[in-house]
Amino acid sequence: MEPPHSSFPPPYEGLSVRSADVFPLACTRCQRRFTDIKDFIARTTPVFQSSGLMEREDAAGSSFVLLLRNCLCGTSLALRCQDRRDRSEAGQQRRQRFAPLVELLVDSGFQPEQAQAEARRLLRGSLA
Repeated sequence: MEPPHSSFPPPYEGLSVRSADVFPLACTRCQRRFTDIKDFIARTTPVFQSSGLMEREDAAGSSFVLLLRNCLCGTSLALRCQDRRDRSEAGQQRRQRFAPLVELLVDSGFQPEQAQAEARRLLRGSLA
């Protein structure tokens, strides 16, 4: 039995599935079972070296986050998750400032992933 997974890696913090009844989830190919979203993230791998997070819209016009990950057998799996985006005015201001700040940090020598994390930290602190 594998140990419980206590925390999410940074791009997945605050992520929750739209419907709790999706778990337990089984891979359609190898039948590997995932007990919850933390277990799913811990025991799957990124798709195309990305976070696998994509904003989508359902038929009713509501936003959700699609999480794509690969099972260890190679099968791509997807979860519909709650939209975490802050739609307030402060959230919109943070998004407008994010890309220029990341670019400035990368130009200053930060690795892209480090620059994104630092920009999030700085922007959350300045507009919270």
